[in-house]
Amino acid sequence: MNNFNRHIFVIVTFLLISEISFILPKYHDLYVLKKKDTNDKRIEDLAKQSVEYYNKKNMKNAIFAGVLKAEKEYIPGSSHYSMIILTKTICGNGNEICQEHMHSDIYKEGKFSQKNLRFMVYSDNDLKYR
Repeated sequence: MNNFNRHIFVIVTFLLISEISFILPKYHDLYVLKKKDTNDKRIEDLAKQSVEYYNKKNMKNAIFAGVLKAEKEYIPGSSHYSMIILTKTICGNGNEICQEHMHSDIYKEGKFSQKNLRFMVYSDNDLKYR
């Protein structure tokens, strides 16, 4: 039995020294907002859904123009996205196009489900902003 223990010790030492970590599960820092690429397709899709949600909720006609800032936070069992979105709206007498910033918090329950999204979207011009 002594040789068996020695072999196990050698194998474990080799794995630790060679830094083989594919066996370990993926680790995320919990409750920490990390910056995300604003050009990522998933981020842009969530931002477009946020603008659609804002338009339906407030009866507006904002048009998605881009994502200025995106962050993601891991929470056990879900994810939280925080974004600043650039939109274009018609303002004034209907002749001018104005830019507007929207702040979106998206809570995603589960790993791959698109149905379990909760949106909180506010514009800089809203009185009830945050």
